[in-house]
Formats: sequence, C-alpha cells, structure tokens
Amino acid sequence: MARKQTAPKKAPKNRLKSLYEALEDQVRSQLEVRRLAHKNAEARGDAAEEVWLELLAAHLPHRYQVGKGIVIDADGRESDYIDIIIYDRQFTPPVFNKLYIPAESVYAVIEAKQTLNRANVIYAGKKAASVRRLRRTAAEIVDARGRVDKSKVKKPFRIIAGLVTYKSSWAEPFGNPLQDVLIDLRPSQQIDFGLSVDDGYFEVEYEDDGPTIDRFLKTRALAAFLIRLLAHFQKLGTVSAIDYEEYSKVLLA
Repeated sequence: MARKQTAPKKAPKNRLKSLYEALEDQVRSQLEVRRLAHKNAEARGDAAEEVWLELLAAHLPHRYQVGKGIVIDADGRESDYIDIIIYDRQFTPPVFNKLYIPAESVYAVIEAKQTLNRANVIYAGKKAASVRRLRRTAAEIVDARGRVDKSKVKKPFRIIAGLVTYKSSWAEPFGNPLQDVLIDLRPSQQIDFGLSVDDGYFEVEYEDDGPTIDRFLKTRALAAFLIRLLAHFQKLGTVSAIDYEEYSKVLLA
C-alpha cells in the first residue's frame, strides 16, 4: 500500500519581521497624510517632526527620553534649535526638560526633513556641530560606601547625529551624491546615520580615506533605524553625570 504524500511544512513566519513591516507601513502612511494635509512647507515639517518624536518615544527604552528644543551647557552657551534630541532623563533637571536640555545628558541629535538631499545633509551637519561644540561637565559619583574614585569619572562621549526623511531626491539615494556631501562635512558636522522611508537606511563610518556608507535594504529601513540606534547607544554606555557645581556658578556671575 502506497504511503500518502504529505505537503512539506512551511517555515514559520518571522513575527518580529512582520511587526516591523507593519510599523513601517504605518509610519509611511502618517508621513504621507501629514504631507498632504499641509500646503505650507514649515507646517509639513512640524507635522513630520511629531511623527518621528512619537515613534521614538514609543519604541525606545524608558531610560531614553525624546524631545525637541535647545541644548545648553554650564557656561550658558546654546545650540541651534534641534528637531529631535534623545537624552538621559536621570541627569536632566526638570527645570530644563521642556525646552533646554543639558549637554551632558544628550545621546543623539536628529534632524527631520521631507527630503534627503545635499542642502538638508549640510543643514543637519551644522545643527550637530552646534551641539558638539558645547562644554560638557563630568561629575564624580559617590558609591554606597561614600567613596569617590576620581579615576573612574566617565568622560563625555561623542554625541551621534542623524537625519530622517520621507524620500530622497537623488536617483541613487545613497550613492555618489551622498558620498560627496559627507566628504565636505567637517568632523564636528559628521552625520552618523540617515533614513529615507521610501529608500532605506544608511550608516556612515569616517576613516582617513573618507566616509564609508553602509546601506540597508528598503524593506528593512525602519527596523534597521530603530535597532541600530539602540546598538549605537549600547556602545556609548551611560552619559556622564552632570556636575551641578559647574551649573551653579551661573548664579554667582
């Protein structure tokens, strides 16, 4: 008697991939709706910012806070206005966190634009430079035994910077035109990652012979953006503890 042939089992569907694909469709739809709802370019930009702020606030761990505003240092110097600031809430005094974010608490700054193009990459680079030039303090931490180990004071790390957009204006979104503009950025202006929802996600490594662009497939762009952002933060570790003694000096001036 012949055995009954059975159809081969299908490989189980990757639920995580499906969830990220659904999320990507949702974000793309929100950006498109808000683009169409506003004729004014500035209003479109503000609406797009809110999409990104809501996305990051919903999907980053709670230790990372998301806001927009100005980064400030203990000397009273200020950055340009930043669309998206990702910072550590533990070292951010409540008096600052509505608009002014202390430089010590910042992990990343991101600009949100409609289009990935040369002008917007340069613009985002200048915004990043306005934050990176600020002075960041580093306080000593007293442990549970009341001891301070000055050799273990965490020094401020390099703040990462990015650009998120709806689409690219270039025929080859992450090709030579992007490479050329990245070469023109000064070290303080360097962009570390970028996203075009319609075209994909990219990261940049800066080496002596110039920037190298790592590209991610279009269908994985948003997932790559969220997961890789956490990978960046993991490498950075915790921000430096803010030195309130330095900030208090402004009251004596």
